[in-house]
Amino acid sequence: MLNSGLTVLDEAAGDLFPLNTFGVVDQTPLYDAQTNAMWLGISGNTQVAYFDLAGLHPRTLELDWPVLQLLHVGGKTPRIVAVHPGADGDVTLIDAKSPSTDSAQGLRGLLISELLEEGK
Repeated sequence: MLNSGLTVLDEAAGDLFPLNTFGVVDQTPLYDAQTNAMWLGISGNTQVAYFDLAGLHPRTLELDWPVLQLLHVGGKTPRIVAVHPGADGDVTLIDAKSPSTDSAQGLRGLLISELLEEGK
């Protein structure tokens, strides 16, 4: 069942570009100024949608784990960080310049490993 999504209107071309979702959009869309893209995650869903605002190309990525929240980490290689539910600190790092399921890197227990490193 299709519940909600995000639609971008290109007034100059008179076109609508939808990002339809299977679930209720309960997160604020994340704008990445470095890549001029809009990112959308749905809590509990394993899909992340992004929309290249320059080219108006909607895409989705399938991740291994459900998404709790999306964060942007800037720098030379900007990343979108998908935070997953759970106390262990599971995240997926997505290359914001060239996003793909194949290049997304899932990290399990990130917070625990960082705490263990500090304890040494």
